[in-house]
Amino acid sequence: MNAILVAVASALAGPGGLNVSLFENSGLAGPPSTSFIEHDTSRLTFPPHALSAIVSGTLTFPSLGTYQFECDFRALNVAFVWIDGHLLCQDGAYNTSAGSTDNPLPVRRVKSFAFRIHVYKDAGSSATVAVRWGKQSEPDFQPVPTSALSAHLSLAEQERDAIQRAASEGWG
Repeated sequence: MNAILVAVASALAGPGGLNVSLFENSGLAGPPSTSFIEHDTSRLTFPPHALSAIVSGTLTFPSLGTYQFECDFRALNVAFVWIDGHLLCQDGAYNTSAGSTDNPLPVRRVKSFAFRIHVYKDAGSSATVAVRWGKQSEPDFQPVPTSALSAHLSLAEQERDAIQRAASEGWG
């Protein structure tokens, strides 16, 4: 039922927010315990108890050019940030230091791209994720503006989510 409500809310949502689904476990397993649309996206905050989360929507670049990203992760075990399946930032995985993995990102056409964050954390303090961007020619990183984000998910991304949920429930 929660997944249906999120899908309806996502379809009706206009610009300015991201879908957030919180799971009361560390593996994104089962249905989310809470789902909502977050409109204040400058720094996403997660509660102090153990959880995993999926933050999803679309990102629309305002103009062509080459963009760079900077991610700030606090009090998390593992986190990933992707645009259209392209891993931008990670923390706690691959035995490397946190931060950007593959920058810069050239944008050759203005369109909306799938935007996704996965978060995994133990109990303790509240955790935060902040994603900032800047054009390569203007390297002053700023929070991705809410106006560039939408909670709307394309049909392809909705189908991808359904496949991933089914796979997490096991084979057969």
